[in-house]
Amino acid sequence: MERVIKFRGLRVDGGEWVYGYYYGGYNWGDFIIENIGFEHRVRVIPETVGQFTGLTDKNGNDIYEGD
Repeated sequence: MERVIKFRGLRVDGGEWVYGYYYGGYNWGDFIIENIGFEHRVRVIPETVGQFTGLTDKNGNDIYEGD
């Protein structure tokens, strides 16, 4: 089974969770998540970024670092 590498983080401009791939950071430390299925990138609060662990809970929801 192939491991899926994806991330989530809270948007800096509204606080909703975004899910996708880690894109990188700017010189001042912002993290970017590139939304899965979208062609744009979103700034997220660095302290909220968590990587998918590859596990799911009993309801089938993805578990991320920090949950």
